Amino acid sequence: MNMKRFSIISLLLWIGILAFASGKPKVMWLDCSANFQRFSYPDSIRYYVDKCHEAGITHLVLDIKDNTGEVLYPSKYAAQKKNWKNFDRPDFDFIGTFIEAAHARNMVIFAYQLCTAQRTASCNGNRRKAYHVPESGTERGAEV
Repeated sequence: MNMKRFSIISLLLWIGILAFASGKPKVMWLDCSANFQRFSYPDSIRYYVDKCHEAGITHLVLDIKDNTGEVLYPSKYAAQKKNWKNFDRPDFDFIGTFIEAAHARNMVIFAYQLCTAQRTASCNGNRRKAYHVPESGTERGAEV
């Protein structure tokens, strides 16, 4: 019985090691509302991107539009979210800071916007969109 248990545990351990070392993407979703205050300073953003990288995360999905329809970047089409739960976010390049931090650690980052809160022609009903942010930062990423 003990040998059987040891064999099963060993097998599960090796499966876990092989799965971790397989090179499959490990994705972290970064919610803009739940982390509004936490991600309100560039050094805090870099800290959490570092923590993700240390944990083996290879891909980040950055929520850039929440369920109120407000966005986390300057826009001529939607209101920019600068306050959440009585906390005022300082003015800085929120998305740019995430992109720079992720690319400095060779991580892939996607910008995600929820389209159900504000149905516009660009959202095509309630579909979700995510855009890959290219390394160069000059061309628009492809829709995924």
